[in-house]
Amino acid sequence: MNIDNLLIWKNAKKNNVFKTPYPYFHQENILDESLCNGLISNYPNYNFISKGAWNKNNFRFNFSAVDVLTSKDKLPSLWYDFVTANASQSFFNSFSELFEDELTARYPTLGKDLSDLKKLKVGIRKVDTFKTHDVLIDIQIAGNTPVATPTSVRGRHIDDPRKILGGLLYLRLDEDNSTGGEFEISEPKNKHFKFYNDVYIDDRYAKNTKTVPYKKNNFVLFLNSPHSWHGVARRQKTAFPRLFINVIAEVKDPLFSIKDRRDNWDYFLRRIKIRKYGKYEF
Repeated sequence: MNIDNLLIWKNAKKNNVFKTPYPYFHQENILDESLCNGLISNYPNYNFISKGAWNKNNFRFNFSAVDVLTSKDKLPSLWYDFVTANASQSFFNSFSELFEDELTARYPTLGKDLSDLKKLKVGIRKVDTFKTHDVLIDIQIAGNTPVATPTSVRGRHIDDPRKILGGLLYLRLDEDNSTGGEFEISEPKNKHFKFYNDVYIDDRYAKNTKTVPYKKNNFVLFLNSPHSWHGVARRQKTAFPRLFINVIAEVKDPLFSIKDRRDNWDYFLRRIKIRKYGKYEF
């Protein structure tokens, strides 16, 4: 298959970039239908791709680009070609074209215009290093295992300050009748709220401004910042997995800082809850 036909951005439309509450892209049916159906029908063996964690409850698994590169003979060729095509300079250049104004305004050290952004050398995360590359991309074959006990796989949070973008491309099975698992975009209820060192945000401080349904061929990607609040809605009991492609791009140095929150008693109590119970529900 022609590599260009495998690119996630092939059918992207500029008018699907939104600026509030923070810059993000959302487009349904981003892939050609035949490609999307091919990825789903050729999705790798569940136990193999989850690295033996398939029996865990609502467990998030990631099979990274580095895993794909080292497992070529164990994966359907379509998946190998798809991941390697998108973990690329081409992917980042297309992202830069769509987000040029937001990128250059928020992170001018990366580039003052599109030509600067396209000069950034892109490599593959956990394969290449920042000694020779400016941006490292990961295209992960990802998902969440079936649900025996309803949970949210990850509550409202912001991502690592070294991450420049994050994205999800849903590969929901046609027969999946489950509920929950939507991607939630949020903003503060109070505009004067200050974000601290805790990457998780209590529900009382936030409100959802957009919910992206867990729907086949539905793609959402956001520009990471301290304002990029997002999470995953609670999934109800189901025998079906939540399947998707996870997209990450990182830079060497943090793009923003988060102030210390260790003196906040509410934060302290919630961190104890996480450590003791392993939950991200607030």
